[in-house]
Amino acid sequence: MINSFRHSKNESFDFKGRTVRLSSDYRNVLNLSAALKDCPIYAREELVKYYLVKGKPPKDPQFIHELINYFFPPQNSDGERVIDFDSDMGYIKAAFLQTYGIDLDDGLSWHKFIDLLNALPDDCLISKIIQIRSQPIPPPTRDNSKQRAKLIELKHKFAIKKTDDEIQEGLQKDLRNLVNSLTGAKHG
Repeated sequence: MINSFRHSKNESFDFKGRTVRLSSDYRNVLNLSAALKDCPIYAREELVKYYLVKGKPPKDPQFIHELINYFFPPQNSDGERVIDFDSDMGYIKAAFLQTYGIDLDDGLSWHKFIDLLNALPDDCLISKIIQIRSQPIPPPTRDNSKQRAKLIELKHKFAIKKTDDEIQEGLQKDLRNLVNSLTGAKHG
């Protein structure tokens, strides 16, 4: 069944008639993601090439944009992360071994990794953790105090540590909301 996937560890990417060989092992992509967190903007393009391209990449500036879209297709999001590959990797490795018999230490292409991750059954611990992180805390009623307390406890237990950028964005958003509410109160 797993052999039916169209992506392999040594896949290639066609760009304007040129075939570019890729280092598409999921570990390379995760290492790139971690490295980008601390990388200045001017060096990010070289970092993407270093982690994802085998050989000499095209010099066309559009190449990096298309390569990133190939590995990370654009998708709608609320902005809240429900999975963190650094802190959740133990849960993910256990789920892959339990569900598919795949030891992730042996490597896997990024696309195959994502396809299998998205197909994990609901009874895997990582699936339950994602569900907990995704579930909103309901407004309090006289009948749900125990359920709310349990959900809040689980959300705290499995919370993703926010990056400095996420903390900064949250502070800026809160500040904008405060300014908007104050200016709305003045004009109202």
